[in-house]
Amino acid sequence: MHPFSSHFFFFLVVKLLAGVIVGGLYHYYYEGGDTIGFYKDSLRLVNLCYESPLEGIQVLIGRKCETLSLIYQDQPRALFFVRLITLPLMIAHGSYWGLSLLLSFISFVVIWWFSQVINKVFRYRSMALVVSLFYFPEVLFWTSGVIKECVSFIFLLLFIGGVLQLLYKQSSYFTIAFTLISWYGLFLLKFYVAGLLLAFMIAYAISFHSKRRIVVFISALLISLFGASYLHPQLSLEVISDSVQQNMESTVAISEKGKYIVLNQMDGSISGIIYSVPKALLSSMLRPFIWEANSLLAIGLSLLKMLIAVLLLNSFFHIKRLSFEGVCIVIYSVILASLLALSSPNYGTLSRYNVAFLPFFMLLLFQAWFYTWQQWLGRKQ
Repeated sequence: MHPFSSHFFFFLVVKLLAGVIVGGLYHYYYEGGDTIGFYKDSLRLVNLCYESPLEGIQVLIGRKCETLSLIYQDQPRALFFVRLITLPLMIAHGSYWGLSLLLSFISFVVIWWFSQVINKVFRYRSMALVVSLFYFPEVLFWTSGVIKECVSFIFLLLFIGGVLQLLYKQSSYFTIAFTLISWYGLFLLKFYVAGLLLAFMIAYAISFHSKRRIVVFISALLISLFGASYLHPQLSLEVISDSVQQNMESTVAISEKGKYIVLNQMDGSISGIIYSVPKALLSSMLRPFIWEANSLLAIGLSLLKMLIAVLLLNSFFHIKRLSFEGVCIVIYSVILASLLALSSPNYGTLSRYNVAFLPFFMLLLFQAWFYTWQQWLGRKQ
């Protein structure tokens, strides 16, 4: 039996509801957004498949089709996502809300499966996993609905879960296949997350049987990160500083004043990135502050950041209890949070992008909090 089976139906309901809320947010609050563009493009592909099945299949597997005038025709990652959701949209009979429910349901299934993998591999049944993976608002909402983060998170969990099953000998040839496919899917959607995650999982695997795991892990990670820099042109050590600078400037150009992190030391150089990392990292984790919030959604986000600040402060008192896996999660979270904040400093955008590391980081924070709570109850008794 699944260790968290009592949460099954409640988590399913809130997950499906979260997908509907995300769709409603973009339709009726923002009155626009990529989710609507993705749907429109995918609907064009669905219609093409009905009108000309052979041509539709060719377009779905990669052929260009200029006659469709797709919104994301010249954006490879977005176009891949559009192609990816075309079959689910056909199953949903062309309904945006049906597609949202279907993607949210798939996300639910994969998250549920991943929690079971963690339980089997690490014998971990703490409520910290339930709160961080199932119910923490940022994770719950931004891994639901018709958004890239929902599907990329599915690929991310499948890849990590598959690697863990392989390492702990709970796998089959099917596991190897879906692990590789999941990583490639993640790479096509978010190459920077896929590259970093691949480096971490390789380093974790190399250090798996070592007696000096931390030393071996760090050494293997540095080599793996160097290797990962060859996976995509924008990850190359020669151009990564320029790529980060260009992405940052593009994000700032379309962001309202006060809704992004101001990084004055960013100048397109490696030294500028290094000097900007502390502010970018702290801002990614803890901002917007409550006095910076100027809308209802921003207030909600700032309250979550206040909660993270409290949990983070508490976790420092339990840092000696951090396991090897916990150290890996911290390093992964720090690197990815810094990279995301430097290249996409808009608070709202970061809230979505951070789901690539946030549930694992929050797992550590809630674990420390529950330990503090147990200590307090013990003293009270």
